[in-house]
Amino acid sequence: MVIVAILLICLGFLGCFVNKIPGPLFAFVGLMIAKFATDIEISWGIIALCAALVVASMIINGKYVPKMAAKLYPYGKGGKWGTFVGSLIGLLLALKASAVVGFICLLALPYGFAYLFEMINTKDGKESAKRAASAYIVFLVSTIIKLVVVYICFNAVINDAASI
Repeated sequence: MVIVAILLICLGFLGCFVNKIPGPLFAFVGLMIAKFATDIEISWGIIALCAALVVASMIINGKYVPKMAAKLYPYGKGGKWGTFVGSLIGLLLALKASAVVGFICLLALPYGFAYLFEMINTKDGKESAKRAASAYIVFLVSTIIKLVVVYICFNAVINDAASI
């Protein structure tokens, strides 16, 4: 069951970059499996903290981050899908490339694809750049928030598993 918990946390990590996968939720489920189906002793305080962070990240990423970016500049479905496609391709390239190249791919491709998809919709380069930047900010902020939550869940499992 430890393998299942770690796999769910890894899927949660993937969900940090691919916005269609609820990363923190998968990481929390992995944490719960580690707590109840293994001999890993995870404190209730850590579980409560992770649960609160998962709920907070879902609310912030679902409601507040898009509203803040829309105040900067409204973006369309092209920007959303562009960051999604760019993050998938960037993640695949990051797995095959060196750390520096992979990091650059993860940062650059979501914006590049958001710009491309917005350009298809608007046919105006300046407008597309603004819309893509707004969509990219949403992607970047939500990715960072999700990474923090997944890291805390992962750290709780790994630290407590090492003490066995």
